[in-house]
Amino acid sequence: MRCPYGYRWQRKKSSHTISLNIQNVTNRLNEFIPDINFNRLENTLEIDAQQQAGAIPVLKYIVNF
Repeated sequence: MRCPYGYRWQRKKSSHTISLNIQNVTNRLNEFIPDINFNRLENTLEIDAQQQAGAIPVLKYIVNF
């Protein structure tokens, strides 16, 4: 789920846009690709599941001529 906000203003020869897009607004932590490692001391396989990032803010500034 995304939450975009933006503002645009125009000049005589250019336009400016600034926007903020917050991705993953619900802050859901999905499971990423698991790492499977072999433990030689115990002769077992270990699965380390990592989680993806939570909310990601994306700030963008654009100038058009």
